[in-house]
Amino acid sequence: MSVAGQHGVLLAELRRHDPALAARPRVVAVNKVDLPGGSAAAASLAAALDRPVHAVSAVTGEGVEGLMHAVADVVEQAVREAPGRRSYLLHRPAPAGFSIRREGERWVVTGKAAERAVALDDLTVPETADSPPGASPGRGRRGAAPGRGPPRRRSADRRPVFEFQEDEGPGPEGAGKTP
Repeated sequence: MSVAGQHGVLLAELRRHDPALAARPRVVAVNKVDLPGGSAAAASLAAALDRPVHAVSAVTGEGVEGLMHAVADVVEQAVREAPGRRSYLLHRPAPAGFSIRREGERWVVTGKAAERAVALDDLTVPETADSPPGASPGRGRRGAAPGRGPPRRRSADRRPVFEFQEDEGPGPEGAGKTP
């Protein structure tokens, strides 16, 4: 089938699918002009349609810039001719990186940020809580012991749980029982 015949089949399918879509402005391009007969196919389609046809090669990039400019021109023209529409701004706030809830006497922290913090340091070991982030006491960076391989991975369902203990007496400013 000729390139013009293929173009006709494509347009017929488009009209059956959505006539309004088929009536919109379009840019026509023929790819693979780097292959023998490609440029001739583009020229024959341009003659059959009596309109510009962009000859492009996705492999070499030939004609791609001109095609992109043609598409931009058609889009710009369509925007200028389109009836004015009311615009609006849709704001979808991002969910919090973590959440904290009380379960009896415990506080449970969930979320990616909390999981990442626990992955860096095991906060259930008191000595670790006193160490800088990413380092465990007596071990190298990220808890790896020299010569002993990578650190043991925690199970994915482990949630950080912190217990809150209220101070009974006066202490540093802001410390003490909460009302």
